[in-house]
Amino acid sequence: MKRSLILILSLIFIFSGIFNTGCKTTYDITGTWNITFYIVGVPAEGLITFIGSKSSGTVNNILFGEMGTYQVNGSVITFSAQLEDDYNDVLVLNATGTITDDNNMQGTFSYHYTLFPNVNLAGTWIATR
Repeated sequence: MKRSLILILSLIFIFSGIFNTGCKTTYDITGTWNITFYIVGVPAEGLITFIGSKSSGTVNNILFGEMGTYQVNGSVITFSAQLEDDYNDVLVLNATGTITDDNNMQGTFSYHYTLFPNVNLAGTWIATR
């Protein structure tokens, strides 16, 4: 569990920003965001950058480069990321959220390690630009 929390905190640090919701039919989330993941009530903050179009692209971090992909459909965002640890295990994160406006989004996420694919953990996240 300690290793999971450390990897999640690292992943959060790596990420920056996320989602917006509102009446708009299309949001442009490209750019860098401040993101906070809450795992068992513990916040883990970081930066992520969305690179691509309004509808899809890659999730990036300055330390790890390209980590996954994102898709936006109206006010709904989904993204995924993968981060390898020192033990050759890969943390796989999948997130879904709502874009509340041009500078805010929030949602839920789940994650697991490839060495333990049946052990899924979950939390919530918020992101601001």
